[in-house]
Amino acid sequence: MQLNRIEFSGHFEEEEVLRRETLNLIVPENDLEEELLSWAILPLPQNIQDDYARRGYLFTYALGHYLGNGLYVLRVDCRDASGGSHSAEMAAGIVVSATTPAKNRSRGFTPFWFLKKSLHFKASQHSISEAYGGACFGILRFGSSDNLPHRRLFGAHAATV
Repeated sequence: MQLNRIEFSGHFEEEEVLRRETLNLIVPENDLEEELLSWAILPLPQNIQDDYARRGYLFTYALGHYLGNGLYVLRVDCRDASGGSHSAEMAAGIVVSATTPAKNRSRGFTPFWFLKKSLHFKASQHSISEAYGGACFGILRFGSSDNLPHRRLFGAHAATV
């Protein structure tokens, strides 16, 4: 495996402040490593239906094909409260970072999502594409929906499209 250094400027999760970060992505060098990284990012589709900010919505996150340079397609499907369906695709990858000595490891490996048109972004409706408000990124962690991108993508527009 290799590292791909990317310069990313955007909002981190739900923060209002714009950040500039240098991130190291793991890049697979063969099919086995490609599958291993895919599994490490998101082994199975994940459903979110208990988001207090989007009551009555069901969001499904699933990993798609490998894009290159350590990035994979992350697809988010949304079924809104009225039964309408919407979707968007963005990029995801594994970010390598230094850890503290207390963790007994020199590096940490964290799945991230990236919402930026130049990396990969497709939406089922133009209004969703325009609603995201600029580049953003975050940790792909389930258990709390506060850090996931569906809030930026499927807000008030989803029910009215």
